[in-house]
Amino acid sequence: MTLLPSPVNSQQLEKVKKLGPVFSRLMDRVSCDVGWLMKHLAPLRLPDACDPWTAQLLDLAEEIYGKGAIAKDPKADAGRLFLMRQDYLPDRDGKYKQVEINTIAVALAGLTEPLARVHGYLLGTCSAKLPESIRSAGEQMQDNAPGRAYAQALASAHLMYIKSTAQDCQARDRCSGPQVCFYCFPQDHLETDQRLIEVELRKLGVESFFAYLGADVELKGGDSARAGVGGTCIIDGIEASVVYFNCTYKPEHFANPKEWQNRKLMELSHAIKAPTLLGHLAGLKKVQEILSAKDALDRFLSPEEVEGCLSVFARQVDPSNTDSESIVAAAKCEPENWVLKPQREGGANNFFGEELKRLLCEGGSSLSQYVLMERIKSQPMPCLLMKKAGVVEQQDVCSELGLFSAYLACGNEEIQNNVGGAMLRTKQFRSEEGGVCAGHGAIDTPLVVS
Repeated sequence: MTLLPSPVNSQQLEKVKKLGPVFSRLMDRVSCDVGWLMKHLAPLRLPDACDPWTAQLLDLAEEIYGKGAIAKDPKADAGRLFLMRQDYLPDRDGKYKQVEINTIAVALAGLTEPLARVHGYLLGTCSAKLPESIRSAGEQMQDNAPGRAYAQALASAHLMYIKSTAQDCQARDRCSGPQVCFYCFPQDHLETDQRLIEVELRKLGVESFFAYLGADVELKGGDSARAGVGGTCIIDGIEASVVYFNCTYKPEHFANPKEWQNRKLMELSHAIKAPTLLGHLAGLKKVQEILSAKDALDRFLSPEEVEGCLSVFARQVDPSNTDSESIVAAAKCEPENWVLKPQREGGANNFFGEELKRLLCEGGSSLSQYVLMERIKSQPMPCLLMKKAGVVEQQDVCSELGLFSAYLACGNEEIQNNVGGAMLRTKQFRSEEGGVCAGHGAIDTPLVVS
């Protein structure tokens, strides 16, 4: 962690906060447009793309939501829930550019508020010992409690589910009735982060439980002619009102056929998913590359919203597309100015420098699994990093801003769409990756400066 909060420009922060609900709405609309989503992700299903895991996710989505025997309506569940983080880096000119949107298993929402309190305490108690430049620099972000915002969204989704199944739930008490399921993997190093959200959820009177990869998942009831679609989701013997995915975002989470079957049963069910499989796919790097073009955004957003989104996009292309040949050539010549992204979450997956150049030079259709994105070049700033208890080092760093957003909808109605707070992932300036969970960054909070 950092010993003190790091500066974030107030105007840039307000700009991206206003865009937060727009990007949340965009992800929901993309996830509900099954034909458009499957069409644009179709190249990832081809053997030449060399990404069998993503292809299998797409096959499952096609089986459930396509035009086959099941043909589930993406708006058929009790609701649709996104608990997202929208990540930004300041470019050379100080303006924020979007790095990515995370739609599944977002980390650090629960830990942000406690860290902000620690930072506030240190700013207050140590102010006399701090340089004037820090004491007068700015103030902490107000109401920075994304864990609470996530819990509120989970609670609202839970109540929506209860109302949608009211006749079945009338005789149940709070503990024996449906509960929110935190679906995780064993020995998750982020369990504390998840437990803090669980605590906030309990304060709202909503019971929850943790289940893990390999859990016993059943689908009860539903339309038997369509593989049980719309049935009740039972996980380890408990009815799940909401399945909050903190796993299933990488191939290692699907180690055997049972994990694929569990994911299918959850998706078929009436339970609210955070996110649905379609919502997971909407957050793929490939989709974000496609949405960086104005004509794609025009399909989903108003002209004013499109203009706002385009203003924070960095240049990104499909390196396998012949239209991208000049950009690929530029990346080969100056690989330090580009990053090559696969369709993966969890950090430490991107390619830089000579490795990026090697992959581009190899060429071929396998490049379709990647997105080639222009690197955002932040300016270094000094920071006090605490890598372990009692050991503090001053280093040059750059900070990636993560906005936590919660979005809940039912049918065509938005129920909740807000930004609940923000954190920073601060890394050594020369480090290419910045993921905290992958060991490349430190957790940090914003100090808002003019």
